[in-house]
Amino acid sequence: MRTQQLIPLVALILWSSPVSSWGLFKRAAVVITKPNSGDTIVAKADFDIEWTHLTENNVTISLRQGTTTNMTLVHVITASTPNNGSYAWRSRDDMYLYGDYSDRPDSNCNYALEFRTGGEVINSDFFTIINERDGGINANTTCAGGKIEDGGSQQNDPGQSNTTNGGVSAAALGGAVAGVAVGILAIVGGFFFIAKRQGWIMTRAECEQLIEGRLRNEERVHLNKPMDKEVAQVDGGQIFQMP
Repeated sequence: MRTQQLIPLVALILWSSPVSSWGLFKRAAVVITKPNSGDTIVAKADFDIEWTHLTENNVTISLRQGTTTNMTLVHVITASTPNNGSYAWRSRDDMYLYGDYSDRPDSNCNYALEFRTGGEVINSDFFTIINERDGGINANTTCAGGKIEDGGSQQNDPGQSNTTNGGVSAAALGGAVAGVAVGILAIVGGFFFIAKRQGWIMTRAECEQLIEGRLRNEERVHLNKPMDKEVAQVDGGQIFQMP
């Protein structure tokens, strides 16, 4: 009797194990690694989207915005790209990311990526987009939190919701740009310093001094050069003057 009861149980275990393994494999088919939660994308700047890839199907990447319970499609980044683990999102190729036109992202921290491949739907964590045209994120903005479940369903997790501490403003973005500019100026200044030490470049005063020196040298050479004496001639004959 016990043997007859064990047979269905063993059969159930053998059947459920492959199903469970296949389910885990399907959920791990794509894992979005960039952007992560808390990452920031800046309009007009390039960004590399990255993910792990275990299937050969092409990927559709879309940008969504909202909350864990209400996400809205705002832009299709690429309708189809090879599932090779990365996509170069470039502002020169996508006017939406360029951020100067009517169809552009507003500064907010409630964005997420949606991947579609082989009938699957995979969502990223929430991240931030900053667009200097609208002045950045208000300090009182509440950022979206929680996990958007793969497959399109949403799960609300209020415990992960948080409020920005001071916000991410256009001033902070300007400070970052100013820092890059200072770095470039430092590099240029270092180049000119080395060039000056090596004599690769001269100032205007040094050029004038060099030119004046060369003119003086030419005058000395001209004054010290012996002049050829001409011998007077009359009717083709030389005239010699007695001393």
